[in-house]
Amino acid sequence: MAQLSPAEQEAAAQLKTETIREVTSVLASREMEGRGTAQPGGDKAAKYLADRFARAGLKPAGDGATFLQRIKFTIETPQPETSFTIDGASYKFRRDFTLLDPLPTQLKEINAQMVFAGYGVVSDELKRDDLAGIDLKGKIVVLLGGKPANVNAAIWQKVRADEVLFERLANRGAVGFVFIWQDTRGSLPFPVMASAFSRRRVRLAGVPQTSYGNAPILLVGDTVAEKLLGSPGRTFAQLKQIAESGKFISRNLDLRASISLHIKHEEGFGSNVIGMIEGADPKLKTEAVVYSAHYDAFGLDTDGTIYPGAADNALGVGKLLALAEVFGKMTPKPRRSIIFSAWTGEEYVDLGSKHWLQHPTWPLEKVAAMINYDGIGTDVWGKLAFILDLNFDESDLNGVVKGVATASGIEMVPDTSGEEVFYRSDHYDFIKSGIPALFLIGGPSEDITERAQKFLTTDYHNRTDIVQPDWNWEGARMLAAFGLITGMRIANQEAMPAWKTDSPYKRPRQARTLTR
Repeated sequence: MAQLSPAEQEAAAQLKTETIREVTSVLASREMEGRGTAQPGGDKAAKYLADRFARAGLKPAGDGATFLQRIKFTIETPQPETSFTIDGASYKFRRDFTLLDPLPTQLKEINAQMVFAGYGVVSDELKRDDLAGIDLKGKIVVLLGGKPANVNAAIWQKVRADEVLFERLANRGAVGFVFIWQDTRGSLPFPVMASAFSRRRVRLAGVPQTSYGNAPILLVGDTVAEKLLGSPGRTFAQLKQIAESGKFISRNLDLRASISLHIKHEEGFGSNVIGMIEGADPKLKTEAVVYSAHYDAFGLDTDGTIYPGAADNALGVGKLLALAEVFGKMTPKPRRSIIFSAWTGEEYVDLGSKHWLQHPTWPLEKVAAMINYDGIGTDVWGKLAFILDLNFDESDLNGVVKGVATASGIEMVPDTSGEEVFYRSDHYDFIKSGIPALFLIGGPSEDITERAQKFLTTDYHNRTDIVQPDWNWEGARMLAAFGLITGMRIANQEAMPAWKTDSPYKRPRQARTLTR
């Protein structure tokens, strides 16, 4: 329809900006201790959200007639004693190096010669063999980040994928890896990465973990790279330029390194928070539209640092609660049922949504669609003027979204991130399970590139992601309204949304096998 119906206008008018602001502020407060997965702050946030769901008039849709779905986690925390030396020179954990996933399942001291394998790529398609003439057996392998200029990006992504790269090198006998960080986005300098990957790791208990031959993967920045690869007359920066030109640069290194990992292993529990309203149609109420937002942030660090996660993603949960209040009071109810899911563990690669899809509290074949709220808070940088088109045209949800955008006077803007954003939240696990899903991100009319760059560099996943005094809460309300009307139309249409016949995501709605 070309305009909003009276019912849609009335529903949108019921959305409370105050709810979005209040829930966001409470979740980002110091008392919630960053809402860490399987930490006391996360439990406190889950109880708060369960209470808010009940007050909004939702029915419990978790375990045992409660709002909570309990999840068991395995927790691994790298300790400050973790060490890395090169020819006797010591480097400091969290400042000079950090550890990438997956962490080795069995810890041991490694003392070995080093070899430089360029990008580590072997590909007939690219006519490239970075391992030619290099013996990796028993060696610690140094690898460049980034890619050469003028190579096919799709082929490179395939041959340089972690599971391809590290398995190839481990199969040739590598006992450890030193990966040199390349900030291809221009917003994640090495200190940001060093901090993020030095924190606790959380994964679903019982899910098999890939270990790449049990070899540790270290991440270093340019300072250590200069020690490894710089030489008289040629800096590391110059070597990197040669590599980017496509020339072969792999070689043995006259260096010996030692790696000693110290990791604390624990188990813990956290919870998804799930509520629902029953649909009004006797037949269609067995189907459901899922709204979601993750409530976890990085919690309380070992040094006492709290990561508030205001924009990412207390703000998304604020919108989720505002939607729950509207649907809870709506008369008549939508034809399909509506599920509201506040996930835990998203910051550790969507653990809460993965668990729900393995242990659904609603039959997956009856999940019509999913609408997800996450991001860096671009919708509070001004009144909503655009929605980012994140592969919407893979399903017939595209027509619904475009219709709402037209009726609301909102522009649809193509995603220029190379699909990076599309893969990075809970909606993507629904998509991989065959369920059409929308990831709603939007912002104001002015150019937000500079502000986004600054946020990603200084605040993203950091202790400075707090509620800001200049936030425009009307922008958040408008994005919530966009999702509200979109969900109403999906819930009331006759047929469940379907994938396009040529979509790579076209598959039955069902759980998939999990691996790490």
